[in-house]
Amino acid sequence: MNKGDSIINYKYDMDGIRTEKIVDGVTTHYYTRSGLIIAQDNDTDKLFFQYDSGGKLFGINVNDSEYLYVRNIQGDVIAITDLFGTVQVEYTYDSWGKIESVTGPMAETLGRLNPMRYRGYYYDEETGYYYLQSRYYDPEWGRFINADTTEVLAKDNNAIESNISVYCNNDPVNRIDATGYYSVKKALAYAAKWWNNINPAFPKNGNDCANFVSQCLHAGGWWMTPSWFYLRVKNIPIVWHLGLLTSGIVLHYWGNIKLKVTNSWGTVKGLKKYLTVNRKLKATEYTTASSFANAVKKGKVKNGAVVFQYTKNSNSSHHAVMIGRIDKKKGIAYYYGHTDFRNAMNNSSNVAGNMISSKYKIYVINIS
Repeated sequence: MNKGDSIINYKYDMDGIRTEKIVDGVTTHYYTRSGLIIAQDNDTDKLFFQYDSGGKLFGINVNDSEYLYVRNIQGDVIAITDLFGTVQVEYTYDSWGKIESVTGPMAETLGRLNPMRYRGYYYDEETGYYYLQSRYYDPEWGRFINADTTEVLAKDNNAIESNISVYCNNDPVNRIDATGYYSVKKALAYAAKWWNNINPAFPKNGNDCANFVSQCLHAGGWWMTPSWFYLRVKNIPIVWHLGLLTSGIVLHYWGNIKLKVTNSWGTVKGLKKYLTVNRKLKATEYTTASSFANAVKKGKVKNGAVVFQYTKNSNSSHHAVMIGRIDKKKGIAYYYGHTDFRNAMNNSSNVAGNMISSKYKIYVINIS
């Protein structure tokens, strides 16, 4: 790629994750796990990204100096402070992520070196694009510069949904797209493979229903985030906070992270909250089998939708599954699920028959 006077090349691993960026002969190496950047280095700068015990990105070490991120409710990095709380860099953006200003005493040093910007996306200074793991996003145009797969064209006839370069369904204020790609087909292929078994890469977690649905979403193209992940990491460079920030006790080392799962990944309540609050997806409530059947007949329930079962009286979370087959004519949806293994092939996996009753209701979230 040529950008201005610069020649830029990228290298990727077999999963399509960027491992190197070469700008005018200078190579930056990336160390990642499940889409999370753990560290990066080149001939002059070494950056380590710091996560708290909940897996949330909170700071950065740049050439052995510690700094903390300040983020707004939408996840934008709006400032960077030192360990004493003094603001060193401030960022402002427009609604589409175009950087309007970088100010502060370290604007031209730390401000430029730090790549985490709008929505917490990785920003390439050389191009002005955000790298979202499978695609590159241009905030100047509010579009991805490389098209999604043509699978999106199989959706309902909708000018927005059929635009293969559209970003966040043209709603950047309320939506976030961490990877630039999601495939219902791949999510359901994973569900079909693992509906009656435990993937050793994701050991059983509790009753396992939310864990299984999260795995399907991950297989469909949602990369793990600091607030939604299941990590089982070995022999990669990591940075882990081991002491009080006020004393600056932070240890960097090469080693292992033990098995860790967030509530948003592994629990019904947590996953529903992640989809509706973090992902800004709509949850539609159905309290009767007939109302759900009518919605299926009208095409309001999509293949790959996530279904959450809650009690009617106390609104307590109970179960989570993914719809894998729809009979629109009959108004029936079938699901894949764990706890009791379900394969979306027979009446034992009928959403209305199994999940809606005098005691239970459901929430349906279409994933697209």
